[in-house]
Amino acid sequence: MPLEGKDLLVKDLFEKNSLEWDQDKVKALFPNFAKEILSIKPSRFGAPDKQIWLASSDGQYTTKSGYAIARETKCDLEKTKEPGDCNWIDEVWGIKASPKVKLFLWKTLVGAIPTGLQLVSKGMELDPRCVHCKEPESICHLIFNCSFAKQVWKLAPLVSLEEVPVFTEVHKGLSWLREKKVLPPTGLVFGPLYPWICWNIWLARNQRTFSNKSLSAVEMLLKAILDAREWQEAQDSIVPSSKSGRSLAQETYSCFPCSASVSSDAAWNQASNAAGLSWIFDSQNMSLPQRHSAVCEFVSSPLMAECLAIRSALSSALDLGIQFLSLKIDCQVLAKAISSKSTVVEVHGVISDIFLCIA
Repeated sequence: MPLEGKDLLVKDLFEKNSLEWDQDKVKALFPNFAKEILSIKPSRFGAPDKQIWLASSDGQYTTKSGYAIARETKCDLEKTKEPGDCNWIDEVWGIKASPKVKLFLWKTLVGAIPTGLQLVSKGMELDPRCVHCKEPESICHLIFNCSFAKQVWKLAPLVSLEEVPVFTEVHKGLSWLREKKVLPPTGLVFGPLYPWICWNIWLARNQRTFSNKSLSAVEMLLKAILDAREWQEAQDSIVPSSKSGRSLAQETYSCFPCSASVSSDAAWNQASNAAGLSWIFDSQNMSLPQRHSAVCEFVSSPLMAECLAIRSALSSALDLGIQFLSLKIDCQVLAKAISSKSTVVEVHGVISDIFLCIA
């Protein structure tokens, strides 16, 4: 920032006697941030400044959003992550598998699976040996190191599983499995197979322990594949509501009985950050302009584009002396915000003008 600009205010970056940015001045003073600054659309109708909390969509502070910001500020998880630490989102909760399988993986990682050694460590008097091979049963042993588990993994249709290493940490074992791609023809379109195999190894152990029923490695592996396919097919069979797209989002906002109606819409180009704005009047008064379109530069998002189109339509209605107007829009977020007169942080300046137009 040049020294002569140290005392500038935001209003000094506007064109003279205008609320439009002076693009040349902004680009000269803030070459690295000009795009972001020019994408801010200030109020044109004199809406008052307002303090807002950026961490929530409505600008209001909540304990939940404050806690989230505090955690982010305290440490950067990626920079402070130690080798061997688990990325819980990517490695557990974000994988494509059923909730019970995700919960099982989480329990294995935090040592919450009641294997023999785990139960003995809690003071229970029982035989801590594995039901398959009679070795001490830890979580690592159950899933990776048991002779039964090794046989299952060698048969699994995963890339490069001819030799299964001995693991002493569950996280390292799961990380190793996560890198192994599923081979055809399992019929699995998306999502990993290894979590389902881990889950079924646990189920097979419980069946043998409590019901004295034994499954072979082949039978158990087949059941794991079938479970995975059944769950994935169930996801594919979920049919979205027929009320989708534009028909679902169609909303109408009306303050008073209308003498005219206007439909507004916008299109946004992410590559150029430009938007096309349009509105169409529907009125018995044929002297009114029936349609209007314009291009706007430095538009930050589709939501901002929709909001600019609405402001343009309402501003034109005021200029034409229309007192009663029905506004038809296809953006559900803005329809709810306008109806409830609640702010949206991303478009604060523009939506404030909309509230002034309909006041």
